[in-house]
This record gives sequence, structure tokens and C-alpha cells, in this order.
Amino acid sequence: MMQLRKALVESTLPRVLQAWPRPVGSQIAIVRVQSDVSQAELARSIGISFQQLQKYENARNRVSASMLYEIGRSLGVPVGRFFEGLPVTTRLTVRLRLCRSMSA
Repeated sequence: MMQLRKALVESTLPRVLQAWPRPVGSQIAIVRVQSDVSQAELARSIGISFQQLQKYENARNRVSASMLYEIGRSLGVPVGRFFEGLPVTTRLTVRLRLCRSMSA
């Protein structure tokens, strides 16, 4: 049973993860604006260019788990804040992926 569940999660992971960069990027932008922080200020605080931050916010580039952590830390919010609005199944799958990437 556990192997079947693992196979199911792994087979749907790429398809599910294709849907999450856009909402996550939008949430980064929303939290940044709510925090009254410019792209340049946030980018500087996490050690990237403002152009790279724009790519994250516009979902042109995926945000790594470690970068989400740094963004959250800099803005004073938990990483989970960037996943608000995603369906529960997507959030659980993303959480599984984040846990795997952080433990690797």
C-alpha cells in the first residue's frame, strides 16, 4: 500500500508542481507590497538581483525551497504564507517536495 501511494505521489508530482509557481510568485509580490518593501530592497536583503526577484514574482523562474525560506525570513512571514490559496492537495504535495529538498 505504501509503495502504491509513493508511486502515485511521484507520478503526479511534476504535473502538480507545474501549477504552483504562479500563485507562489504572486504571493511573494503581495507579501512584499504589504510589507512596504521594494523589489530592490528585498532582493538586496536576500542576495539576489531585483531582476531575479521579478522572475520569481512573475513565475518565469521557480523559487527553490531555500530561497522561499530566505524571502519569508526577510519579510517576517512563515514559508507557508506563500502557499495560501492553493488547493489542499497541491499544498500537501508541495510540502512533501519542500521537505525532501531541505533534507537532501
